[in-house]
Amino acid sequence: MLVAGSILSTIIIGFFVPKKFLGKYFILCALLLSSLYFFFIPSKDFDLYRHYETMYFMKFISWKDLLEFKAIDIGNYLLKEYSRNYPGYCLYAYAIGKIGVKELLPVITGSIVYGLPILILTKIGYKKNIEKWKLLLGYIFIVFNIDFLSISGIRNILATTIFSYVLYLDLIKKKNRILCFGTYAVICTIHSMGVMLLTFRLILFFYSRRSNNRFINLILIVVFFSMQRITEILISNINSNSIIGGIIYRALNSFILYSENGTENSIFIQGTAAALYFLCFIICKFFKKYSSNFNEYKEWYQYIVIIFSYILSAIPMRDIFMRFRLIIFVLMVPIIVEISSEFFGKRLFSIKRINKTNVFQYNILIEIIIFIEILFSFFINIYLRYLALDMNFLI
Repeated sequence: MLVAGSILSTIIIGFFVPKKFLGKYFILCALLLSSLYFFFIPSKDFDLYRHYETMYFMKFISWKDLLEFKAIDIGNYLLKEYSRNYPGYCLYAYAIGKIGVKELLPVITGSIVYGLPILILTKIGYKKNIEKWKLLLGYIFIVFNIDFLSISGIRNILATTIFSYVLYLDLIKKKNRILCFGTYAVICTIHSMGVMLLTFRLILFFYSRRSNNRFINLILIVVFFSMQRITEILISNINSNSIIGGIIYRALNSFILYSENGTENSIFIQGTAAALYFLCFIICKFFKKYSSNFNEYKEWYQYIVIIFSYILSAIPMRDIFMRFRLIIFVLMVPIIVEISSEFFGKRLFSIKRINKTNVFQYNILIEIIIFIEILFSFFINIYLRYLALDMNFLI
């Protein structure tokens, strides 16, 4: 229970931190939680164990070898695969490996995974000057929903988190779009999930310009249901010898692998994820219907809807279905902050005039749903992940 206890401790201490220091405190908590990986000993079935092995073999190569973007075959199959298809990750791991402390790989990755959503939270929260307890609620939402153990996978969670933050800069802050898309492209060289998320971003160009989005959603679901067959056709026509072609080929190949993997004994795991997705979807629909700030987040909301359309089609595919948990929770951070800022602490219900009709806003209901989602996610993480972790820690 070391992980759960550490998370709860940071929350309790947070109640005694002055609001003006809360943002810095949250970043410190991200570093402290991630530093637990200094004492984590992965067993052989952990991705982190294989990442450590790969970092060991990186001692025998140079920057020049990596920058050639060719497969490096020195006895480690993962290094051979990563150097050919995921040069961005190789450069990241190689730079950390040069320091000589392998544990820095999950520690730095964890700091990014916790830190970037916290940065989104504090930027929006301080801009709107929301109350301290609402900032704490946003922090609780982040640390309860992020699965600490998933950080050990490194590539997927790193690519997903960075993509989410750049998407925030792109769709909400309206930063330099060319720079954002350049960063999206780099993320694709870390993990194949980046290719899928970038595809959804490209779909958004078309999606956001159509008024009948319900019809578009239906089309997307039908197309996504057919993705495995479409992928098999595409993969047979891609030249995997080029850098870009290799990245796309690996992404499509990974999709096929994940589509066929993990269907046994997964009903409970998928059921819990489906319940969390459903709660997040209700929160999003409430935000769209009642929030006065919805137009500021319209494209952000539409991107979430595209992902939900894909998730719906991925129900039979456990691995793909589960891999979207993190990005959904990160994308939910601005919406949670906006809802808490606008509706929390108000009357149990209020009346809003929409299209000349009085509409009841059951504010208390959305508050209950958010609290249920937060607690449910945390207890699921404890039950499925954290209880068995203590044996892997030196402390």
